[in-house]
Amino acid sequence: MNRLEILVKGLQEGSIADFVVKNIRGKGRGVYCGSDVIKQNTYIMEYAGDCLSVEEAKSQEVVYKENGEGCYMIFFRYMEKACIIGATIKWDHACRLINHATNPNCQVHPPMATDLKIKAPRLAIYALKNILKGEEITIDYGVRNKHIPWLNCSEGDFFS
Repeated sequence: MNRLEILVKGLQEGSIADFVVKNIRGKGRGVYCGSDVIKQNTYIMEYAGDCLSVEEAKSQEVVYKENGEGCYMIFFRYMEKACIIGATIKWDHACRLINHATNPNCQVHPPMATDLKIKAPRLAIYALKNILKGEEITIDYGVRNKHIPWLNCSEGDFFS
């Protein structure tokens, strides 16, 4: 199977890898590999959450800030439109705890729709290289990375 087929299958069936959430002093929580090895191009997990409009995202950010809560959202472009996946209230899903790295071991695949009835974009995360047990799962959030143009968005792109 090619990577796209692997990711679609992963989105449909779920991850075969095990993960551990750890709290690291001075850094906060992160997601770590619990399997012996996650091989390159393996589906890791979906960045799951609510598909929000710009207005909903703005409103939720204000509430989270007022409540002193963290805000876990990915801003991206899908079919020429600004999109937001809000994972803040997904307490049962580790995706929101994957930390940023400038040299990550995972990447978010460009958005895809796997259910044409819903038409909501889905974000699949996959391994860029083999990941060994105990290694932190990291992605490049894309804020400053020009080689991920669909994920390279500044706040002004959405909140202007």
